[in-house]
Amino acid sequence: MINQKYILIDTAGVRQERRIDDSVEFYSVKRTEESISRADIVVMVLDAEVGVTAQDKKVAGKIIEERKSCIIVINKWDLMTPGLEKARRDLRAKKVDAPRPEGQEAPLTTLSDFGGWVQEQLFFLDYAPVIFTSAKTGFHLDRFLESIRYVTAQMQQKVPTALLNRTFRDAIDRRQPPTSAGHRLKFFYATQVKQSPPIFLMFVNREDMFSDPYQKYLTNELRKAFGFEGCFILLVPRAREKTIESIRKKKVFGKPVRPSEQERADIRAGRPRPARKPSTGAARTTDKHRQDKRGLKNLRGKPKQRRRAK
Repeated sequence: MINQKYILIDTAGVRQERRIDDSVEFYSVKRTEESISRADIVVMVLDAEVGVTAQDKKVAGKIIEERKSCIIVINKWDLMTPGLEKARRDLRAKKVDAPRPEGQEAPLTTLSDFGGWVQEQLFFLDYAPVIFTSAKTGFHLDRFLESIRYVTAQMQQKVPTALLNRTFRDAIDRRQPPTSAGHRLKFFYATQVKQSPPIFLMFVNREDMFSDPYQKYLTNELRKAFGFEGCFILLVPRAREKTIESIRKKKVFGKPVRPSEQERADIRAGRPRPARKPSTGAARTTDKHRQDKRGLKNLRGKPKQRRRAK
C-alpha cells in the first residue's frame, strides 16, 4: 500500500448568525469559510442525532459556490444504533407488508434509508457520498479514509476527447432542451479544460438553451459514464460563430492572397480584420488594359456591310 499524506483542517462548528455571541465565534465562522475555499475536498460532518439543519444547508451552499468536492460524514452513529434496532423489531412485530396510513413516511431502519434521506435534504449536494462513522467506537473510519482516496482519484481523471464527445452527443440526441421558439440544440464538440474541479468546454450553436435543469441532466449523464463521484462538475457552453471568413477563400483579382504578419496576429488574438484593398498598381494596370481594348476596337472600325446584287 502506497503511503499518502493528507493535511486535515479541523474547523469550528458553525451556528446560525443570530446565535453568534462574540467576535471570537464570528471570526471562527470566517475562518471556516476560508478553509472551504482553500480545501481540495470538503468533509461535511453532521450529527446523527440532530440530522440536517438549516445551517447545514447554508454550509452546503457555500461548498457548491466554491465548486468543491465533498464527502458527507454522519458522525455519532453509535447513538442511533439502539433506536434502529428497536425500529426493526417494531416493524417485524407489525408486519412490514401492512398498509401504512396516508401521509405517514416509512421509518428509517437501515444505513441506506438514512443515507437516502440525507441526500434528499441536501439534494443540491447529491454528488457527495454519505459515510456513517463513530469517533467513539471507530465504526467505518477505515471506509472514511478510503472514500477520500477514491474521490481524489476521481478528481484527477482525464476523460478522452473522443469518449467525451460520444457521451455528450448521445445524451443530446436522446433529450433536447425544451424551447418555446422550437430551436434545436446542435452539438459540435467538447473538451476537458481543467481537473479538480472537472471543467468541460462545450461548443454548441446556442448557449442560451442551457438551462439549469438541462445542465443537471448532462452532468448526470457524465457521472453515469465516467463516475466523478464526490466531484463538482462544471459545464461551460460556448456558441460557435455562424459565419467565419476563410483565409483561403479570400482573393484579390481572382488570385489567393496570403495574410500578412499583422493579419495573422489579429487572427490569433480574435480581433476583426479589415477588408484588404487592391493595390494601386494593380488598379492602374487593369484600367490601362481596358483602355487598350477599347482603342483597338475603335481602330478596327465598324464592319463593312455587303451589298446584295440586284
